Amino acid sequence: MALLNSANGAKSTLVGLNDAHPLELTLRRVNLDVTAATSAHPRITVAGSNLTPSGPGVTVIPGSGSGTAPSCAFPAFPAL
Repeated sequence: MALLNSANGAKSTLVGLNDAHPLELTLRRVNLDVTAATSAHPRITVAGSNLTPSGPGVTVIPGSGSGTAPSCAFPAFPAL
């Protein structure tokens, strides 16, 4: 399980130009600590993700794939 500490008010922005020119994206095994999203005109394949966008012109396609999101850890920023 990934545990991150996103800044207050963090969100994902997934925006295509229009329905004729959508953002095309695949989210496979994506696990975010903040799942708020602004979305318009994307075509997104989702498999094992906790981010499921919604909004105007959003197309979400269930994807295939097994497993869970990899865990990540970031080293502490060095003191200056």
